[in-house]
Amino acid sequence: MGIKKLNRWLLALFLLLPVLLLNYSHFKHGSENQIPSFFLQDDMPYYMAIAREYFDGGTPPLSYGNPFSPDPETKRHYFQPPTLLLGILWNFTRIDPGLLFMLFGIPAALLAIRTTISLFEYFHPLIRPLDLSYLLIFIWGGGLLSLGGLCFSLSLNQDARDWLLFDPSGGWWFLNLGRNFIYPLESIYHLLFFLGMIFGIRKQWALTLTTGFLLSICHPFTGIQFLLILTSWLTLEYFLDHNQDSPSWCAPLTSLILLLGHLGYYLIYLVKDLEHQSMMTSWKISFSMHEITFLLNLLPLFFMVWWGLRKKQYPLLWLQRPAHRLLLCGFFITLGLVFHDRIIPPIQPLHFDRGYLWTFLFFIALPGTHSFIRSIQKKSYSMLSLLLLLLLFLSDNASWLTAHILKPTGHYHTIAQKKVFDWLNENATPQDLFVSEDRIMTYLSPTYSSVRPWYAFWWFTPFSEKNLAIQKTFFKSGKIPEEWKGRSILILQPRTKTASQIQFKKLKLFQNSEYQIWQIRPQ
Repeated sequence: MGIKKLNRWLLALFLLLPVLLLNYSHFKHGSENQIPSFFLQDDMPYYMAIAREYFDGGTPPLSYGNPFSPDPETKRHYFQPPTLLLGILWNFTRIDPGLLFMLFGIPAALLAIRTTISLFEYFHPLIRPLDLSYLLIFIWGGGLLSLGGLCFSLSLNQDARDWLLFDPSGGWWFLNLGRNFIYPLESIYHLLFFLGMIFGIRKQWALTLTTGFLLSICHPFTGIQFLLILTSWLTLEYFLDHNQDSPSWCAPLTSLILLLGHLGYYLIYLVKDLEHQSMMTSWKISFSMHEITFLLNLLPLFFMVWWGLRKKQYPLLWLQRPAHRLLLCGFFITLGLVFHDRIIPPIQPLHFDRGYLWTFLFFIALPGTHSFIRSIQKKSYSMLSLLLLLLLFLSDNASWLTAHILKPTGHYHTIAQKKVFDWLNENATPQDLFVSEDRIMTYLSPTYSSVRPWYAFWWFTPFSEKNLAIQKTFFKSGKIPEEWKGRSILILQPRTKTASQIQFKKLKLFQNSEYQIWQIRPQ
C-alpha cells in the first residue's frame, strides 16, 4: 500500500501508542493498596474539580466559581468549553473523575494528532516511506535535553540520575510536541491551534477567527498567544498579499477586537474580584526558560536552519508564501512570550512554549532538513546515518517515556484515602468547610466531592498565605478562627490524633484505618 493511500486515522492511532502505553502503565502498576487515580500529573485533578463545580450548585448556569475557594458564595465568572464538556460527562456518568479524565483524553489526543498530520502534510506531503520519518520526528522528536543532562550530570558528579536537569519540572512542561498529547486539555488546545493554522493557510478567514475565539475562551495563555500571532499575521497579509482571496481589513480588525476582549476579560474584569486578584499574585512565578534549555531543546532544528542557509535553500520565494510568513510570525511571537520575563515581570513564561516553538521551527527548518538528508543519502553509509539521526531526534521522548512507563508517576490512593473521598462525596455539601493538614487530601477533595477546602493548594486557594497561617494556628491552639464561625467544619486528621485540643463541641462522623473526620459547628 502506498503512503498516499495510508489511512490517516490508523496512522494517528499508531502515533498515539506512547500515550496509551503511559496510561496503561499507570493502571498496571496499581495494587490492592495503591489504587490508580489516572491523574498522571499534579495539575490534572484541578480540572476535574472545575468540571464538578459547574454542577455543584449556584448561578449563573454554564459558569463556575473557584472550587478551591472556601467561600460557597465565590463568584461564578469562569467558563471554558473543555471543562464544561467534562462536567456534563461527569454529571451524566458519575464515574471516577480520574478515569473520566483519562477516557476523555484518549479521543482528544487522537483528534489532535490527526489534525497535526493534516498540518504536517501541507508543508510536507506523505509520499515516500522516508516522509513517515519526518512525521515521526515532528510529533515525537525533540532536542538534546536528555543527552545534554546526562553528559553534564556524569561529568559533574558521575551520577546519571540528574539526566532531566535541563528539562523543566522533569519534562512535564512539554517543550516538544508529542508529550502535550498526554495531557487531555493540551490536546484540545493544540487541536484548536493547529486547526486555526490550517484554516488560515487555506484562507478560510471566518473559520480562522472562530477558532481564535474558541481558543480565547478555552485558555488564557494559548488564547493570547494564538490571537497575537493571528493579528500580526493577518495585518501583515493585508498589506503584503494582494490576491483576490487575501484578507480584507475586517479580518485583522476582528482579530484585534478578539485580542483586546481577551486581555480585557483577564486583566481588567477578573482582576476586580479580590479572590482572583489574590491568586494572580501567586501565579506570577518565574517558571522561566533557561538559555541552556532553550538551546538544547531546539539545537537540532537550528542546525537544520543553518544548513539550509549555508546551502542557499531559503530563496526570497520562500518568504513570498503566506504560510511561511505565518511560521515566522508564530516563531518570533512565541519566542517573545517565552522570554517575556527578561522585559516585564514574569507570568509563567514556560506556559507559552508547550511545543509551539518546536512546531514553528520544525517547519521553518524543513528546507535545510531536506538538503541535509539528501547529502546523507549520497554517502555509502546513508542508512546507518539516517538511523542515527532519527535516534538522535527521538532520544528525548524515547528516554522520558521509557522512564515513566517503567516507573509511573501520578497519584495513587490508599484504600483509606479512597474511603475518605467516597464518604465526602456521599455526605459533604458545598456549604461544608474542609480543614486538614494533609495537603494531598485537601487538594484532591474538590475533585472527588463538593466540599470546600479552607486551604488546598498555593496557586488555586484565594488568600493562600493568610489561610494557611490561620489553619496552622488552629491546629496548634485548637481555637476556632472567626472566619469559620457559622459554618459546618469537617476536620480530617490522622487516626492517631484525638482532636482533644479543639476548643469546641465536636462530633466524630467517620473513621477508618488511617483517618478520622470530626465535625464542629461554631456559632
